Amino acid sequence: MKLIRFLVKISIISGILHSSTLTFANSKDLECEHLINPIGIDAPNPRLTWRSETNQSAYQIIVGTDSMQVLKGIGNAWQTAKIMSNIQLEIYKGKALKPFIKYF
Repeated sequence: MKLIRFLVKISIISGILHSSTLTFANSKDLECEHLINPIGIDAPNPRLTWRSETNQSAYQIIVGTDSMQVLKGIGNAWQTAKIMSNIQLEIYKGKALKPFIKYF
């Protein structure tokens, strides 16, 4: 059984595009396999869900082992392109998750 600490930063892009300006909104109720801040998961491709505090028009998911890099928008495990959708569910499709590693 794999034990994986898994936290994910999800950048929700909301609002209308004005020229080249995007509005980034905070997401809340981030979940991984229906758990909030799980200590470990046993799914190789966990489901990620969230709720947006505003009307979501797009999103991007960034996953990495370095929290500072993730805050800068760089994920060494997985990074999606901007996805134009209001759906608030994504399945992890990045590098194989390793046991006992904390992901942000």
